[in-house]
Amino acid sequence: MVDIGGKGDKNRDIPLVAQARTIARRLILAAPEGHIVSCTADYLGRLWTKDRARLQLAKDVTPHTFRHDFISSLANDPLVALPALQLIVGHERLETTAVYIHKDPDAMRAAMLRRAESVS
Repeated sequence: MVDIGGKGDKNRDIPLVAQARTIARRLILAAPEGHIVSCTADYLGRLWTKDRARLQLAKDVTPHTFRHDFISSLANDPLVALPALQLIVGHERLETTAVYIHKDPDAMRAAMLRRAESVS
């Protein structure tokens, strides 16, 4: 788990996937002994600007673009409960998380068929 600071001075614990744990370990091991590993928004912004240019991404692609895409993909996954996603992304209100649900006729049809099969 990693403690993430968010809007309004609210912190939340987020589980890390294996790749993120590996990167976090490298950051911790690279830090001078006794130093706390901390990434400020300014530091991450500088890293992003450098990497965005190196990756030749458009200037309108931001870290928030990836956050939005991540949340949208999970919000539209029928196996992910919206309240669980709300906790992961740190939204205070479920309605805020629900904004990321997009109309997908194929997903709606599949959900209805799954429900019909489970009651028959």
